[in-house]
Amino acid sequence: MGDKLDWSAYDAAPLIDQVSHIGGSGGREMLLRVHGMHCSSCVGRIEQALASRCRRVQVNLGTGSVELGWDEAAARPSELMQAIADCGFRPEPIDDRPDIRIAQRERRQLLIRVGIAGVLGMQVMMLAATRYTESGTIEPAMELTMRYAQWAMSTPVLVYSGWPILRQALADVRARRFGMDVPISLALLLAYVASGVNLLLQRGHVYYDSVTMFVFLLLLARWFEGRGRALAQQRLRELAGAQPLTASRERGDGSVEQIDSKQLCHGDIVVVPPAVAVPADGRLLSHCAEVDESLLTGEADPAVRCAGEMVMAGSINAGSSALRVQVTAVCTATQLSHIQRLIHHAQQYRPQVQQRADRIARWITVTVLASAIAGAILWWPTGPDVAFEVMLAVLVVTCPCALSLATPAALAAAGSSLASSGVLLTRADALLQLPRVDTVCFDKTGTLTTGQMRCVSVQPADGYSADDCLDMAAALERDIQHPVATAFRDRQPMIKADRVETLAARGVRGWINNASMQLISSEPRDHQAGGLTWLDLIRDGRCIARFGLSHQLRPGARAGIEALRAEGLRPVILSGDSASAVATVAETLGITDYRAALKPGDKLALLRRLQTAGSRVWMIGDGINDAPTLAAADVSTSLVSGSALAQTHAALLLTTASLSALPEAYRIAQRTRRIIRQNLAWAALYNVAAIPLALAGSVTPWLAALGMGISSVVVVANALRLSVPSHRVTATTSPDLACA
Repeated sequence: MGDKLDWSAYDAAPLIDQVSHIGGSGGREMLLRVHGMHCSSCVGRIEQALASRCRRVQVNLGTGSVELGWDEAAARPSELMQAIADCGFRPEPIDDRPDIRIAQRERRQLLIRVGIAGVLGMQVMMLAATRYTESGTIEPAMELTMRYAQWAMSTPVLVYSGWPILRQALADVRARRFGMDVPISLALLLAYVASGVNLLLQRGHVYYDSVTMFVFLLLLARWFEGRGRALAQQRLRELAGAQPLTASRERGDGSVEQIDSKQLCHGDIVVVPPAVAVPADGRLLSHCAEVDESLLTGEADPAVRCAGEMVMAGSINAGSSALRVQVTAVCTATQLSHIQRLIHHAQQYRPQVQQRADRIARWITVTVLASAIAGAILWWPTGPDVAFEVMLAVLVVTCPCALSLATPAALAAAGSSLASSGVLLTRADALLQLPRVDTVCFDKTGTLTTGQMRCVSVQPADGYSADDCLDMAAALERDIQHPVATAFRDRQPMIKADRVETLAARGVRGWINNASMQLISSEPRDHQAGGLTWLDLIRDGRCIARFGLSHQLRPGARAGIEALRAEGLRPVILSGDSASAVATVAETLGITDYRAALKPGDKLALLRRLQTAGSRVWMIGDGINDAPTLAAADVSTSLVSGSALAQTHAALLLTTASLSALPEAYRIAQRTRRIIRQNLAWAALYNVAAIPLALAGSVTPWLAALGMGISSVVVVANALRLSVPSHRVTATTSPDLACA
């Protein structure tokens, strides 16, 4: 680990600005992920090694990170990273994304605001308690002093802690819209100003306790809601940091140069040392490799990849020797970047139930303002002080905070729980639609099977050798992303296929040495083994070879389907493969309803037929030919190894290799819908009950603040229950076996 690695690429633009930023004191700041730290002595070694070069060294053993602050004239980033490497650790710069840094700073500031409101609010409540328990027994001079103390402590709570609420309300007023912060700010300002007037005139009541309690409980609910949202965004931050910022590119003479990973091009060969992440999607050139794809797929055990197979950007070389990878996709074209875009889109997406709740909240806001004015008018004959308290109580107690938090808090917590189970949520509406499905349709190749196929039978025609036929098939499938192509990845043909194009649900065609070639699916003949996928290699209209390919069932396929069946769902297979191959998989998995030899249009027609008959369909597929069916299904799921088109049409993305995550996703969706309904029902009942009580004068301002705050906290706390695993036991079966 202490070898002199080349860190110099981080000393110049654009990488220096990508991994560090100018701090508030003028020096640079950088965040590093450090691999190999285990105890406090490791922390001490790093601090000692950097003490002479850095003004600030903050080591976090729990997160395995080091935050540095230094003067640019005193050291360069490469020197700091080499100092850490000399201690026996491996430093890894983290992309210094401004949006992540700003979000983290805002969460820290909100926590500080909550803390100040809580500490000062408790002091104000203790001073105000005498108003409700010992009225008339305290000397006027002492009571006046206590009121001034309440004013002194409530002012920073309103001005500093409550500033985000006031700022948003001001923006809403300028935009001429009724956000929920408008009545909140109006109540806070009215209570504060009225208390100040009464304090100066030494008459009536002060409401500083209501102000501080209102601010504290409201900010506390928002902090909990933000915490749930941060957990959901954690997956995006992890993925963003998975792709290394530099790459070791192999030159033509065999030497290696360290470059910015954004400078990689299609066809470049990169060298990936042990414990280093692959910088771009590519085809493995080394004979065999173990790669850690846990961040992408959730699988803890390293995956074994052979020469010719694809490795994804962000996967880590878990072996003991360096790997050689030929780049096939870079930057935004990588599978990792595509997943990041899907997650970002999901976090920006507002489901219909949330949009309806927000519209209702806006109407409630208008109703609250009208009710407050009506209450003041109704109680004015009794006395201005009573009328003011009623108006204040109505404004506070009926704030629609709980209603606005009911859905987003639950969706954020559910998204975090799904991610930990190996499922990424790309469209939040799926969580509400999934509990209503009754039929699950599976594609076979690449979905129920692993997508890694093996050629177990070659039957060349007279005049052709098996090797020549395999080379022609491999040339046709060289750049095709389909499970069938994996059966020929171990071949390195000297011939090249031109003008290659896919044939929907059939195969590929192209030209080799001016001959028209096709590799298309077919049915087994009488003397050929059933249960295999058979392909015909056709040259100028004549079949010159037949290939028999075997499948391997995906891990957890049998257990996952049995668990879904136990939930009352009916499994169906819709496949374009041969009838014998589909029947073998269906029999192995205990599925009685299956269709074979389907074209994309046939799959779509069958799905439409199921929906017309009243079924709600959950479609799970991975190929380009599955995209129309995924788009038409009530709920759709694709795999992380699937095509980009299939993932674009999917509402859920399965990142783990095991299908046992599917029933867990179904159960999380059931819990999510139940909790959203509970939250909405609680918010609605609370507001319906609170308005009459406040108008009747039965709720004081401090009690209104307590009720509103508790209702918001209850909604968020109920939503955060989704972050707790269900601990439900799924069906278990014997290990899944290979088909054929």
